[in-house]
Amino acid sequence: MRTEGRREGGDYMKVDTTPINTGLVRQNDINIPQIKAKFSSSRSEKGESLANNMRLLSDDEISYRRNEVKSIQLNVSSSELINSQYSQTGSNVTYNVDGVLFTNEEMSDLKSVIKNALDFILTKGSDLDYIDYASMGIAKNTVSTYSSEHLSKEQASIVGRSFDNYINSMLDVQQKRLSGDEYSSIEEENERYYKTARKLEINPANALISQVKGIPNMSEEGRKVLLKNINTAVNQGGKTSSASDMELALKIKDEFSKIDLKDDESISKLISNYEGIVTSAYQEWGLKDYDFTQTLSRRLLQDRELLLGQMMNAKAVINRTERKNVNIFL
Repeated sequence: MRTEGRREGGDYMKVDTTPINTGLVRQNDINIPQIKAKFSSSRSEKGESLANNMRLLSDDEISYRRNEVKSIQLNVSSSELINSQYSQTGSNVTYNVDGVLFTNEEMSDLKSVIKNALDFILTKGSDLDYIDYASMGIAKNTVSTYSSEHLSKEQASIVGRSFDNYINSMLDVQQKRLSGDEYSSIEEENERYYKTARKLEINPANALISQVKGIPNMSEEGRKVLLKNINTAVNQGGKTSSASDMELALKIKDEFSKIDLKDDESISKLISNYEGIVTSAYQEWGLKDYDFTQTLSRRLLQDRELLLGQMMNAKAVINRTERKNVNIFL
């Protein structure tokens, strides 16, 4: 096709706009179908080749290939059993705990049980009241019952020793803390269940003394009484809720550690006996029932609900996994 355009100066020139055949269009028209056919054929041949080479693996082959994964054995201290943290994964991992082996699955299940048991008890350094000893007994019961039902005798033995060591370390920490300078012993004859007092620190005491001395319009007699009470708190301290009758506290822990968690009748009797024991302790602390408030009864009810809840939780944790009777020795 030709068109005409105006030149500068007014003349026209002719421009040829006919498409030039370079051969590329025709060449592409020929090659594109050939390329498609070639790659389509290649994919088809590969698919047939893969299909011909695929087959089901036998059980022996599957087992062999699984065993090809390198086994990993980790040496850990028995104290690590009580560490609720768990990070290792893989069926090829085993744990050597003082010569006793645990599979990865056994360790994972055990860590879950221990984590739940530790949730029953306070952290180290806390004041341990009589109910806390009952909770420690339930925690120990949880671990020992699970171990006897799901682990070998050797495994259960080392787990039990490790948990006992942890509980004993809690008691040692409390004993050392209560023996410090900030605590004192109450020597009154009528005090049996709570005989430890915590002294008021000197800086807060001095601040209170300054405030009392600066109170306007206070009688001198009233000021003397307040200052005397502050000095008493500094020198003798206020009573703490730490169980002082250790023979009684350890007896409570022992009874709850041995109760059959599946025997509801025995559990009910044990809690009733516990309430009878701690009633005297709570009364010494100052809890009583009045017409307008049932302080003692409310505290006993709280204890009952807490202990029953912990034992129900323990049963659920113990029954979470199927029974295992695995014996692995070095």
